[in-house]
Amino acid sequence: MHHNDRRRETEPSRGNLPLIGRRRGAAGRAARAPAGAIAAKRQGLRTTLRLCVQTFDQVLTSPGVPGGLRAAVQACRGLCRAGQPVRSDQSNKMKNP
Repeated sequence: MHHNDRRRETEPSRGNLPLIGRRRGAAGRAARAPAGAIAAKRQGLRTTLRLCVQTFDQVLTSPGVPGGLRAAVQACRGLCRAGQPVRSDQSNKMKNP
């Protein structure tokens, strides 16, 4: 092996990650994914966030939920709501309650 070959195989500033094929794995697949696959993933995420918010709402309406758990569920519900895209009909409701 030539003394310069090692420098091409690894990059010390990035923790000796291989330079060759760095775009493989999830990052490489995401870079090559067709628009339909991306849209499907986004739809799946929206569905998951919506279901989480519904579940958290049900927990919060249940009697006897301790205060600490209630606060944690409210925080999680808020994070899920923040991650949901705002639809035009929802934004109109926010503007004109």
